[in-house]
Amino acid sequence: MKKSVWITWDDHRRSRELAAHWGMSYKVFEYSGSMFIRYIKLSTKTLMYMSKNSPDIIFCQNPSVVLSALLTFFCNIKKITLVVDRHSNFKIASRKSLLPKWIIFHLVSDYSLQNADLTIVTNSEAANYVSSIGGKPIILPDKLPSDLSGVKRKLEGDVNFLFICSFSSDEPVDAVLACFKRLDKNYHVYVTGNFKKHRDWQQYRDDENIHFLGFVNEDTYLSYLKSVDVTIVLTNMPMTLNCGSYESVKAGKPQVVADSLVIKEWFRSGAVYVDPKDENSIFYGIRETIERLDDLKIAQRKFSETLESDWSVLEEKFRRAVTQNLGHKF
Repeated sequence: MKKSVWITWDDHRRSRELAAHWGMSYKVFEYSGSMFIRYIKLSTKTLMYMSKNSPDIIFCQNPSVVLSALLTFFCNIKKITLVVDRHSNFKIASRKSLLPKWIIFHLVSDYSLQNADLTIVTNSEAANYVSSIGGKPIILPDKLPSDLSGVKRKLEGDVNFLFICSFSSDEPVDAVLACFKRLDKNYHVYVTGNFKKHRDWQQYRDDENIHFLGFVNEDTYLSYLKSVDVTIVLTNMPMTLNCGSYESVKAGKPQVVADSLVIKEWFRSGAVYVDPKDENSIFYGIRETIERLDDLKIAQRKFSETLESDWSVLEEKFRRAVTQNLGHKF
């Protein structure tokens, strides 16, 4: 491929893995201040980088929709090919909202969808949505991580769960935690993410089998992933395949996931499917993983090889499509 770069405002495993796999430069611009200042600083850094370099093709991660729109505008002027890797931040439920923030969001979002040369999505439902907006979608799910090494640690439960969580509104946090209040105290859950975003977190602080880890660095996260028996990766958001599920497959960990067509098409083994909006469904799904733990572990380890093979086939289709549609040998 010609001179290429992957640009992001948020270091993400999917972006790192794909950029490394394709031999691309990987540029992360970060700033942790207020949102308004962040956009100004990161936009300035990005444009300065672009002015000093002359890539033939740019890949960028979305989120951020602001980054994608900025690069779409820049690349259209400079006649540079732009491929946007769009995650699950389509915010479809707010599409008809009259609130100014959602009107602005969809105007900015649609601009990059309609004007980027290609938009990568992870599944067919998302591809159909991008097409309906006037974009040019191409499907490529996450590549299984190349390295998930971590130091194993001693955990407290007879069976230990890792709830891979960011305390976002699409995650059934209370339902999952309520399930562990109902379970025998020998079953422990370790919860990632900034739990202080959840206004009611203190009601669980006395439960000896619920452990809030807070926001952890990657080494600590991988250590817990290696040490637990099961992961919980749940979202109410449509068209979503979470990074945590790919990591669970690579690590050989059975997982509790949402019972959606998109998820079941890709994660076909080593998982228990539940309704993320129904606490009882989640409870009985967790119980099922405990009862079938050994069989699920074997199934997940075998499935990892299948998923690697499936991805290789899709990547080859992706490469041909990029070459055909963009004129860049890939």
